[in-house]
Amino acid sequence: LTLWKKEKEQPDFLSLSCYPYMQEKENGVYYEKRISDLNFVRYGIETATEAMQICGFDDLPIHVTEYSFSLSSRNVLNDSCMKAAYLLHNAIDCMGKAELLGQFFYTDAFADGKDTGAILFGGNGFFTKDGIPKPSYYTMEFLNQLYPTVQKKQSHYLITKNDRGSLRFVCHNLKKPNFQYYLEEEDALSIQEIQDVLSDREYLKIRFQVSGVKSGTYVVKTNRLNNHHGSIQDKWVDMNMESELTKKEMNYLRASSISSISIRETECEGECMKLEMELEPN
Repeated sequence: LTLWKKEKEQPDFLSLSCYPYMQEKENGVYYEKRISDLNFVRYGIETATEAMQICGFDDLPIHVTEYSFSLSSRNVLNDSCMKAAYLLHNAIDCMGKAELLGQFFYTDAFADGKDTGAILFGGNGFFTKDGIPKPSYYTMEFLNQLYPTVQKKQSHYLITKNDRGSLRFVCHNLKKPNFQYYLEEEDALSIQEIQDVLSDREYLKIRFQVSGVKSGTYVVKTNRLNNHHGSIQDKWVDMNMESELTKKEMNYLRASSISSISIRETECEGECMKLEMELEPN
């Protein structure tokens, strides 16, 4: 960056790619050590920001062109609700620190190979190779539906509003992988072992309280993603993880792998909106 500052052509932005690996050396051989702290993207942005300030690039925006918690396209966590919760956690964690966050990548067809005959194989995509949305897709859909103005932000939720007095918020209950996950290769984990490598299985109760909201009756629409709704991985397990599905069975898998929707009414009194949400793990 110091050398770049002396050049005639100056950058419009600084781009980063962020993955949880650190280069280590053992017996004269370099290898990639996995990082267990899932806040690594924010740490990377903060490190780059500090370097940019030192070198006089204070006003330069940062673009994280690609990131994920795993480079492996054979990691079953990529197909799980844990990946979806991680993406939401990361979006909230990095808000205001980077102008752009690019998730790698769009579809599992990118990583299709001779060993990918199954419906799911741990690919990094938002969609299966057959075009069925995975849990991670719904995180992006939820984020895309938020309003432009941030009303409140905490570690597990984000509340947004528009100029018509409507609110939209997202929340998550991320359960990170425990030490067992890091004791074996990323592509060695099986679907049946996912629950064993999560930090815990506790529910999370979140109470929202938003002031400055006009009193009256409000319609609350809830879009929910969990192991029962929107998880193609769990639906596929219920179908015995069969690879050779008929057209009817594929249509059923596609139709049943969607997030749930519920609608109710609630009263807002004293210009204070109060809501309560209990979240399953991931």
